[in-house]
Amino acid sequence: MREPYETLLGQYRSHWLLWPYLEGDLPDFPGIAANDTLGALSAGEIIILNIALAIWNGDRTARIADLAVLDDANRGRVIRALHRTCEV
Repeated sequence: MREPYETLLGQYRSHWLLWPYLEGDLPDFPGIAANDTLGALSAGEIIILNIALAIWNGDRTARIADLAVLDDANRGRVIRALHRTCEV
């Protein structure tokens, strides 16, 4: 995947649910959204997916409260991804 999606979602390449949607240049967001088992994902996984989707949609808003839920490693991924998005 190209950046910033690699930074955000690359950690899920072997994820039991998400891996098939992450094989191309861009994540398959319509495929992910159509999956009926998204409710089985953790809150952190959903937040990371929502941030990646917001970047894909050009949505520049983010809920700071959601970022507080993430662990340090994933919060760092979000910061690096946003930095890379601004560089493009």
